[in-house]
Amino acid sequence: MKLLLLLIFPCLCLGAIFEDDSRFEARLEGSHEIMDLSKSVPAIFRNTSLKKRGDGDYDSVNWSSDNLGFCADTKFAGQPHLANCSASLIAPDIILTAAHCVDDAKKGCGDFKIVFDYAIGEDLKIIKKELVYECKKVLYHNFDPTMQADDIAIVQIDRKVTDRRPVKISKAYLELNEELTMIGYPLGLPQKADEQGRTSTIDRTNKSFKHNIDTFSCNSGGPIFNKKGEQVGVLVRGTGSNQSQREGDNCMDWTVAKEQDYAEANSLVHLKKTLKSLGIKQQ
Repeated sequence: MKLLLLLIFPCLCLGAIFEDDSRFEARLEGSHEIMDLSKSVPAIFRNTSLKKRGDGDYDSVNWSSDNLGFCADTKFAGQPHLANCSASLIAPDIILTAAHCVDDAKKGCGDFKIVFDYAIGEDLKIIKKELVYECKKVLYHNFDPTMQADDIAIVQIDRKVTDRRPVKISKAYLELNEELTMIGYPLGLPQKADEQGRTSTIDRTNKSFKHNIDTFSCNSGGPIFNKKGEQVGVLVRGTGSNQSQREGDNCMDWTVAKEQDYAEANSLVHLKKTLKSLGIKQQ
């Protein structure tokens, strides 16, 4: 099981629960603002997680038949784990994500699709073709192999998204202890949100900041928003083992962060020229 996780989930962004688990179903329990933002936060699926039907729609392929070994009473137990990464729609035909979630620009698009509305309350077994987009071109790809700085990709998709609005991107630097919200797909689950985050450190030299949002593998590439609902970061790194065996039971629970654990995101302010060249204005 552990080997399978390493092969399927991006391993750069591990994760854990910081203090209490404050994640919730974005579409069912979120405010109007959260629900509106969540529509513009797609999942990145590997092609092997989707099987095209005769009518053009897609069957989702749930490879995790044992639910990753989670205990039956664990939060979100029984839900499928299908997403491979998270992203945000920043223009009608452009998404923003982590570079480690997609192939290098020189190699082309790779074997993934962009899927909207992968959320509890929606049909998770049959995904309408209108919600599935192909990668057309990797417009920007910057990955620091030392995992200390940039891990950003900008991808053009095969057609414009017309039924939801792109998110707004902030041009302001974050402040310490600033309130943060994140929407994404922790460990491949249907979309979740967490509104109880704050910045803990800011490293402008490395263009990143650390925070205490509950994040896990597959949250990678997900947008982090300020209290205005503007995107201020992209989740790229973290520590913690995702899952831990529950004491006395032969099953797994979500890992609780240790004192040394952290979650880290790239800031977007330094992308001003790149975004401008793509016709994307920062707020």
